[in-house]
Amino acid sequence: MSERDVNAGGPSDSNVIAQALGGPLIGTFVNTYLYGLVTFQFLKYTRAKFRDPFSLRLTVAMLFVLDTAHSISGVYIVYDICVVDYANPSSIGGPPWTYPFTMLASAVETFLTQAFLIYRISASGDSVKTSYWQEHAPSLRW
Repeated sequence: MSERDVNAGGPSDSNVIAQALGGPLIGTFVNTYLYGLVTFQFLKYTRAKFRDPFSLRLTVAMLFVLDTAHSISGVYIVYDICVVDYANPSSIGGPPWTYPFTMLASAVETFLTQAFLIYRISASGDSVKTSYWQEHAPSLRW
């Protein structure tokens, strides 16, 4: 009986591993590229002489630190699964210890970004908001 006959009934371990790790690996590559762009933007922002309030500069710095930690955590997860636990399919069953931190960092980043956007929209002025709604949704006047 050949190996092909044995695996004909179900997926092989290598197919399961490839399907389980393909998405996270490609996602980590894309995230690393985007992190490079974010780093470039952050460095340009810190070197520019904007007169932004301290709260805005602090928000940008906090988001950069969180994004850095998030990216490091994501790379560590993929490294741990693809290198440290190579040829150990049972390791895919449970998440690495950094996985909960990755989700927490994403949640805090999302909260800070959304809070900042809410602040900017509310600070844009009533005339801008009123004219927008009058133009785009005249039937929703209250």
